[in-house]
Formats: sequence, structure tokens, C-alpha cells
Amino acid sequence: MFSGMKKYFVWALSAVIFSSAVSCSREDDEIMPPILQIREVSVPPTAYEQFVSVTADGEWTLNVGYSGSQSGWVTLSQDKGTGTITNLHLLCAENPGDDPRSCEITLSCKGLSSAVAITQKGKSSGGGGGDVQPSDIYKGVPSTTIDWLELPATNASDGHDFFTIPMTFGGKKTRNYSFYWDYANFNASWVAYAHIKDYHKNNTGGRQDDYKTFPGLSLSQQPIAINGFRDGNNGWYARGHQIPQADRRFDRAMNSDANYVINLTPQIQEGFNDGIWASLEARVRNWTESSDTVYVVTGCVSKGSTYYVLDNQGKHIPVPTAYYKAVLRYKSDATIGFNGYIAMGYYLEHKAYSNGAVTKEYAMSIDDLENKLGFDLFPNLVKVIGEAAAANVEKQDPTTVTWWWL
Repeated sequence: MFSGMKKYFVWALSAVIFSSAVSCSREDDEIMPPILQIREVSVPPTAYEQFVSVTADGEWTLNVGYSGSQSGWVTLSQDKGTGTITNLHLLCAENPGDDPRSCEITLSCKGLSSAVAITQKGKSSGGGGGDVQPSDIYKGVPSTTIDWLELPATNASDGHDFFTIPMTFGGKKTRNYSFYWDYANFNASWVAYAHIKDYHKNNTGGRQDDYKTFPGLSLSQQPIAINGFRDGNNGWYARGHQIPQADRRFDRAMNSDANYVINLTPQIQEGFNDGIWASLEARVRNWTESSDTVYVVTGCVSKGSTYYVLDNQGKHIPVPTAYYKAVLRYKSDATIGFNGYIAMGYYLEHKAYSNGAVTKEYAMSIDDLENKLGFDLFPNLVKVIGEAAAANVEKQDPTTVTWWWL
């Protein structure tokens, strides 16, 4: 159990807001109708920015039409262009009034058009407290009372911020995943979530590929990796998910949450993302099949990085030097472990591996992984089973526990 670090939490509840694409009907089968895609159509009263995309077959124009007396509060980085563009910048100025306001953005090309309406909330709508709603952003809630077992310790002096994305499952509001944002390296140094088999066994949501920016951060604070990460030789790095899409198959919206760019890091594709990393993700899902709950911390290590890639805006994004997973398994009637809990750590240098199997070679105790990382991975476990049992869980060598390797 890692010690000596001040445990401090800053909690920012973030919203789940979804893409909207509206297209017009065809008048000419030979002409592709233009498509305007705007991810956030209901935005907060504060100043707000996002990317929108235009798909068009030729020259196009954008026009903003306002409802009511307020106008000019939407700014577009360009209002005309040719062909498809995915990183057009849209800025909504702060709404100084209590009432909401709206506008409609119309895309026109070759006599065809499509339109998307945007509504900006007024100040009277508030910005926090109460139940988490999937269309709102909440911030500023102290988290010293959050006892979720998957949450690592945070540090008040490291300049990172803690966020949680909510979800609804079985009619109840809960957390989808949390992350700890590293502004200097443009990545989540860790992503933490609780996992049960029903989250991935029910495949009604399917896989969504709607990569999108995160509304809780400005565009300058996150990697714009909608189209992937490009290296200096015009090659591409994979968009490596920290919480896998496959772990949230039960709902389209919850699966879509995994595609926020804050959940993506530049990963080597062949031999890592499509190999040992994918195998490890699948192994975690397999572990949930015979568990009540599995608590997962997935993270990347930026220290020592000497190589960077470019996001879609040209920002330099450091390539992580290593990745890790910490897994805490609970089974109420378990005959192994301590008070129903066992745990393991897995640490991988970021490189291509010829063998994609999840072997004991890279496994270690939670204590050993904490010593590598420098912070406490499961500080809340002691509250549940006591200091002595928690210490036993975290020091146990997983290579000696057959269950992990069945």
C-alpha cells in the first residue's frame, strides 16, 4: 500500500452529450446532399467551443440565423469552403441573460442544404447540484466522500484535474468512468471504472465510432484526435482507448462516451494496440464473467517520453513510454484472496511485442506497481475491509494465484 502522498480529490462531473447530424432530401441523385455535424446542440451558458464537420461535394457556405433579439453570439472559423472539413471551429459566447437562446446553422451546397439548431442555456438553468443529467455539465463538487473502490489517490499539487462521466444503467444513475487529466501531456494519466459482465454482455449499443472532443475542457486543453495521431513521417498512431469501447456495449450513448478524445492516447498499432493491449482488455472482460465486480485503473506513463505525434490541429502530443492496468476483483463467496478481494498489476513498456499473450512476465503486485508509479492505486479498499486485509490484497503476488491465469 503506497504511503507518504497526500490524498486529495477534486471532482468535476462531466456531461454526456451526443452528436447530431441533419441532412436534406435529394433533389438531384447525381449530387451528394451536404451534411453538417455538430456534436453539442444544447450548450451551457458559459463561453463554449467545439469542432463541427462539413461533408459536401463542392463549394459550400454556412449561415447562422438567430431566433429572438440576440444575435452574433456564434462565431465560425470559416463560413465558406470546398469539400469535406472536420475541424471547423465553432464558438458560443457567454449568455449573459437568464433565458435560453437559440440559432440555426445552415449548410448550403449546389442548391441543397441542411441545418442544425443550437440552444444555449441561460444563467437561471444553473450549473451544478442535484442529480447528474446526461445533458448538463456539473463541476465543483468536493469528492472527499467518494468511496468508489476504483479511484486512485490524487495530489493537490500536481496540476491535474479529476473528472467523472456519468451514465444510467438499469434505471439508476451511476458513473461510467473517471479520469485524471494531465494538461501538460494532453492525456488522462489514468482512467478508472467499475466493471460487471452485464456492461459488455448486452450488445444492444454496439460499437460507435463517433470520436469527439470532451465538453469539460477547452479545445486547446485536449488532443484533437478525431482523425487519429500523425507522426513526423506522415504515418499514424492508433487511437488507443483507456476504457475500451467493448466494456460498454449495453447502450449506444455509454459506448459513445469511450470515444471522447480524453480517453485516447497515441499507441503503436501493430504489436501493441492490436496485440498484447487488446489481449489484456479481453482478459479483463473474461475476469468479470466469474466476478461480482472488477475495479479497473488503466493508465499511461508520460515520464521520459522523447517522441511526440501531432493531433489534428498540429499540437505536439507526447507518446507514452508505458501503459499499465491495476485490477481489483471482488466475489462475495470467493475462496481465494482476502475478504473476497484479490488484485493484480500489469505493466507494459510501450513497444511492439511479438507475443500478444497476457503472461506472468509483466504481472506484479499492486504494491510493486504503486512503487513504479508513485501513488496509491486503491486507497478506499482499507475503508471496506480494514488495513490488514487491504495490505494483504495489495502485496499478494498475482503470479502465484492460479485464478488469474485460468
